[in-house]
Amino acid sequence: MKTTKGGKVMNPTDAYRKQISQERNKASLIHILLFVNKKERQKVREVGILKKDPEQIKEQIRKLDMSKAEGALDKARKHKKRQLEDTLKMVVKKRKEYDEKKKEQGEATTSVMFR
Repeated sequence: MKTTKGGKVMNPTDAYRKQISQERNKASLIHILLFVNKKERQKVREVGILKKDPEQIKEQIRKLDMSKAEGALDKARKHKKRQLEDTLKMVVKKRKEYDEKKKEQGEATTSVMFR
């Protein structure tokens, strides 16, 4: 039998309802924590993308293009090239968004931070 804090015996139906309520509260708390963690991971990823150097990515793509001219571009290297191109597009897009955001806030944009 379940008891209350005061030591009184609880009605079984009330005890069941209390248990279900506690489980729901726990599940909603976990959901909230996961949502916060997801937002933090997205911010970390975005900062990582902003720190990447587009010139370095372009150089890697050029090297893969040179090996393509030599005929040494296999399936794995084609995939790597495609990933680099997608990353380059994402870096350029995120930097543009970052610069626009800074302009809206009235701060001078400095790309020095990224190098």
